[in-house]
Amino acid sequence: MTINRDKGPDGQASDDVTVWDASYYALSRASSRFRVRVDDGAGLDWNHVYGFGKVGTTTARGPQLYGNQCWTTGDSVELSWSGWSADVPTVVTVTLYGGAPITSYRLAPANVATSVQLVGGALVLTAPVDSRLLVEVNGNRKDVLCLFCDPLEVEEEPSTPGQTITVDAGNIGTLSTLGDPSRTASNPLVIVFPPGVWDLPTTAGTSTAPARTPGIIREKDHQLWLVRPFTRIHLARGAYVVGSFDLRQGNDITLSGPGTLAGEWATWSDMVNVLQGDDSVHQSPGQFLNTEQKTAWSQFLGVDPTDFAYPSMSCRDVTVVGSPFYLQVGPWNHYLRAKALSPWLYNCDGFGTVPDAATGLHSIVKCFAYMGDDALLIGNGSSANFTADQCHSITNNGAPLHVTYRPFEVDLPGITRSVTNCVAQSNAPTGAGGPDLHTGTNALWGATESEWRNVHPFAAPSTFTNCIVKLWLDGSDDVPLRVGIHGLTIDGLRVEGVVPYALFSIENAFYPWTDENSPTAPTVRFDKAGSASDIRVRNVTTQQMPPFRSRLIGRDRRNTPHDVAFQNIVLAGVRVTAANWGTYVLQNVCPYNVTIDGVNVDQGSETAGGLGRRMRRHAQALVRVEHTGELVTFVPHPSGELPANAILAPIGEGPQTFPAVVNRQRREPLGGDREIGAVAFEALVFLPFSTDPTQGVLWVEDGDELWCSLVEGETPVRCRIVETLNEDAGGFLVRVQQ
Repeated sequence: MTINRDKGPDGQASDDVTVWDASYYALSRASSRFRVRVDDGAGLDWNHVYGFGKVGTTTARGPQLYGNQCWTTGDSVELSWSGWSADVPTVVTVTLYGGAPITSYRLAPANVATSVQLVGGALVLTAPVDSRLLVEVNGNRKDVLCLFCDPLEVEEEPSTPGQTITVDAGNIGTLSTLGDPSRTASNPLVIVFPPGVWDLPTTAGTSTAPARTPGIIREKDHQLWLVRPFTRIHLARGAYVVGSFDLRQGNDITLSGPGTLAGEWATWSDMVNVLQGDDSVHQSPGQFLNTEQKTAWSQFLGVDPTDFAYPSMSCRDVTVVGSPFYLQVGPWNHYLRAKALSPWLYNCDGFGTVPDAATGLHSIVKCFAYMGDDALLIGNGSSANFTADQCHSITNNGAPLHVTYRPFEVDLPGITRSVTNCVAQSNAPTGAGGPDLHTGTNALWGATESEWRNVHPFAAPSTFTNCIVKLWLDGSDDVPLRVGIHGLTIDGLRVEGVVPYALFSIENAFYPWTDENSPTAPTVRFDKAGSASDIRVRNVTTQQMPPFRSRLIGRDRRNTPHDVAFQNIVLAGVRVTAANWGTYVLQNVCPYNVTIDGVNVDQGSETAGGLGRRMRRHAQALVRVEHTGELVTFVPHPSGELPANAILAPIGEGPQTFPAVVNRQRREPLGGDREIGAVAFEALVFLPFSTDPTQGVLWVEDGDELWCSLVEGETPVRCRIVETLNEDAGGFLVRVQQ
């Protein structure tokens, strides 16, 4: 048995003292609440427990002057964590400072720890190797403990035939990552932070990244420490590093080790000093920073997420706590066993990756995120194969699994995004009908979708803007049709604990926030354009029944989720089926090819009004339909029979040209101005909907063209769509003229 215990930055692990003192925090960043013992092979011994707390708008312990936005103003909210590495399952005993007994508990994931029991007021459990646990005791959901049992490999320092620098008090002030300019991936610079508290050596002012990006203003000391290419940074167990990384020079950089990177360089008072905006129309301090300002406060600042110029950027094993806003902007291709802990403030998003320029891949594997906002970012503006596996995502706001808000990329065929065997929690403290995302006041709207506005008004209630899985499409009509998310599989998702919101929201919806103070993007709302397709959601379970229906909403037949397959969805023991689909999912008529367990649940239906809707039953196999008046119907026309100048435009690029044979059945005269003559042709054409252009059409717009024949074999007449009269789940009824 081998266990590497954490003794904290000062080398003194927790002990059985009964009174916590503030000096403990100053020396070793110790928890004021929990004590932990682990079995090191010779019996139980103490392991260090870190603590980081925030109090809304007031002073927290030590240097932790940082706001608490997700919980009640004035509440002290402390997050504690303890980690070790082992090659065998570890017996862990958790107790409370002051001798208070533990009388109840909740563990997440619920199926990881074994031999769990209460013994004499202590919680005893066995943690497997390579596991991560959230522990709540005595009904306290805000002051929680995270336990991280890593494999032994996390202790290994990177090796190099080049230079290795071990940080000490003598060199940290002048430490430079420039090193040998001939450094390469096979000859990297290695920087090791040993146990201790270390402030990254930067000063406030302009931070430049030569040859890559413009300078960025550092608001604070220890903010944005510049890392050069071909650098390996290792945080040893017990290292507590204060600061953030500037990775805009990124190329073959790794951050590893079981140590901690802390954002406590950013205090609440600091952020108040740089706030902009009108306090009266926003929720609370910290929200008025524009996007550019928040970017500079990221713990990891990289290139723009759409710039995939740099390869081989990976972050593994470290614990990052207290990120002021976003955890990262763009730098990392791969996360492995990383832990991100920042549940106090909105805009504290979790893990998101960009594709490796060398391989086209990016991944988040075995990571743990407990954030104030979206915890696991899946789409992130990238058209590349993505994997998230065995992750645990917890959020107080937003979505544990966030796919996208504004998918601008044009996805390539064959792209796969997979999220497998993950655990999601929404630990929102306010629950349903909680504080409005913008005003801060309780938006106690009734629990019916009739009070919801599909356009997502600026004061959208948190009840509906939050969910477990969020995929919103707010693109622009100025970009091609295929912009969106095409290719996503979520398999084996377990939603544990309280579920205060809907399970999923997959819809064309406005991005509900603006950025009035941004000099480059004052508004980030677009047209709800874009599609989500090839979506597979299967083997999903929730412990509790979501209080609101999930949402599957499209803007129109051109911009909508489609080809979405659900399978084996079980909500609090109830399996979702085609028969009860409407009980658990709110869906409009736009999405198509939607199935649950292989059964189609498209919402188009026949109604008393609307010619096209009454014809829906003919949409998939329409050859000829007789109708009183001027109705004609579309039949696929073999491309070889078209005139040479009948060039078909790709779907999504216009104007389109449709090959068609028109079969006309006239039973009543139309009037002189509508007679078919030598120079005039007008008709109504029903175009059945199909994703296969040889069988039908995907979308239509006024101005699109059809090559029409009155009967098969006649010379086609070139017509133009002048009016769309009806659009439904079966097709489009349009008026065409020669």
